[in-house]
Formats: sequence, C-alpha cells, structure tokens
Amino acid sequence: MERTHHRSGDKALLIYDLSKAPEMENPMDSNSGTTGNTLFIISEVYAGSAGLDDHWKQAGENWQDFGALNEWMAHCKVTLVNGAPIQHSLW
Repeated sequence: MERTHHRSGDKALLIYDLSKAPEMENPMDSNSGTTGNTLFIISEVYAGSAGLDDHWKQAGENWQDFGALNEWMAHCKVTLVNGAPIQHSLW
C-alpha cells in the first residue's frame, strides 16, 4: 500500500491500522475469558470517496494476493464496512 496509495490530495490514505486480538467472551470485561477466535481489524481512512475507489481499483489490478484474501475470508466470519464516513475524530 505504501507503493500504490496516494499520500496527498483527494485520494490520500490518511490512516491505515491493522490490529490483532483474541475475541473476548464479554468485550466489556477485560477479565472475561476468550472464545478461542482471533479478531483482525483493519481500519483505513481516506481523504474522500475517490481514495476508497482507488483502493479497490489498486487491489484488483496490482495485488497478486487479492484472490487469496477473498478465499481466506470465505472461511471466516467477516464484517466489512465499506465507505462509512467519519462522524467524529479527536485529532
């Protein structure tokens, strides 16, 4: 993504985060046990919708493992929120 994504302008990728954590039995209680599942959270924030459109274009055209990701996701519980506008940010 560093090689293919814009860092300025209306297509700019402003934030990219990848997190990994065990799924908790009770997410509101850090002392609860885990379910045995692993959660992966990817958060990407673009300057505008043009950046998201460009992201999917780049994935399809330039990422050789895009198909493998789709196959892997077929075996997982996946929630994808595509293009949700930021409602509030502290900074």
